Amino acid sequence: MLIEDIKRIASEIPAELREDKGLFTLECNVGEKKVLITRQRYVYSAKFRIDEKKKEVRFTETLKESAFGISMGADAVESLGFGLKKKGTDQTEARPKEGTVKEPSEPSDKEEIDTIEFSRIRSMIEATTVKTGYTFKYKLTSFGL
Repeated sequence: MLIEDIKRIASEIPAELREDKGLFTLECNVGEKKVLITRQRYVYSAKFRIDEKKKEVRFTETLKESAFGISMGADAVESLGFGLKKKGTDQTEARPKEGTVKEPSEPSDKEEIDTIEFSRIRSMIEATTVKTGYTFKYKLTSFGL
């Protein structure tokens, strides 16, 4: 069954999968950095609905950025080699999100960087959907899911 395959994908990522009135929400933390008393976080969120009659999955996704705490300013924090760098498409574009979130592992004089490719999550769900005989429809917003 399709939802069982998606639950397996969520556990592999790892991500939290919730269901409310037929609307599924998958969320996972794709990047976080703590500097002194400041925290920056990127959370990937995918929402989808499975329509059994039409044999289709309607899907949308967002990348939420949040930061809290006392900051010296973005330039000051990044100049120390701290912070997250988001690289990808803007939410206003009418196509799926692509890109990565990069987290410097060391101060800026080092080249070692951890990369998390969040578009891979959508690709895994899409491949599973098609494999089980459903149609995958990407939506720009959650309106109409």
